[in-house]
Amino acid sequence: MSVIDTKTLKTIKQIPVQHYPAGAGFYAERRRMYVGNTADSTVSVIDADRLEVIATVPAKMAAGSLGSDPIRDRVYCVNFGDASMTITSTGRPASRIGEIRLTTRRARSRWTRRAAGPTSRTRS
Repeated sequence: MSVIDTKTLKTIKQIPVQHYPAGAGFYAERRRMYVGNTADSTVSVIDADRLEVIATVPAKMAAGSLGSDPIRDRVYCVNFGDASMTITSTGRPASRIGEIRLTTRRARSRWTRRAAGPTSRTRS
């Protein structure tokens, strides 16, 4: 992962993470960067002040996009190859605390329109 100075657009530092990083998210409250590593199915945790990896958390197949929840102090990583989401604690040390299974089926709407016509019958 490259850290780039936004004024000069020059690389400040290269931070070695696992293979094929696919998504990254910054968690400002803890000053940490989280990187989803697709090939290794892990999440790298980077200290934003020291610019170094401080933990590698196991995820599921093809870890990718990340989002944070500052109220619950957690980071969520979508696992593209497994239809799941890994939940990571942001405490010290960072650790995997759970998983949410995602569904790929379309939800059916409860609200359907029925044609009303001369053949419609109602009970009285």
